[in-house]
Amino acid sequence: MKDLQLVEQDLSKVILIDNAPFCFGINPDNGVPINTWINDTKDECLLDLLPFLDALRFTEDVRSVLSLRG
Repeated sequence: MKDLQLVEQDLSKVILIDNAPFCFGINPDNGVPINTWINDTKDECLLDLLPFLDALRFTEDVRSVLSLRG
């Protein structure tokens, strides 16, 4: 598990992108799951996230957007 408050106390400004969902255990509202990319030289998952990440920089609290996921 990764404790995001070690990086930033204000969790409204922090997301964690990880391929292992258990890493979000401490701060589940800040987690963005991504597919595993190991040994996949054609992987573009992070590139696909760029528009989403760009939009997050304009929000007051990233968790308010992340909570809309289904």
